[in-house]
Amino acid sequence: MALLKAANLVLRFFLELCLLAALGWIGFQLGESMIAKVALALLAPILAAIVWGMFVAPRAKIIVSVWMWFALQLLLFGLAVGGLAVLGQQQLAGSFAAMVSINILLIVLWRQHDDLKELIREP
Repeated sequence: MALLKAANLVLRFFLELCLLAALGWIGFQLGESMIAKVALALLAPILAAIVWGMFVAPRAKIIVSVWMWFALQLLLFGLAVGGLAVLGQQQLAGSFAAMVSINILLIVLWRQHDDLKELIREP
């Protein structure tokens, strides 16, 4: 079981990297001029990384409630999934959404986030 839990955390890191890559790609595709494309391709993942690092990451500087932790993840991953769908990548968006959902579900069930220990009490 420890190996599966470790694999889930590795998957989490991979999904975070995919989030940043997707936002960069979406930003590039949505820009009209080359300057806008490059600016959006850089700014979208940078802003997401800042929000993630400040509020969602395990060593976040600002501690938020578990519900806010979920909401911020929903917002960031939702932007990526929605952006992929808008670009016509419905299968990629669906696969990404499914992987993120399973990963978050396992994080909750296995209490892999410190704040979840307060929300979900052991029987």
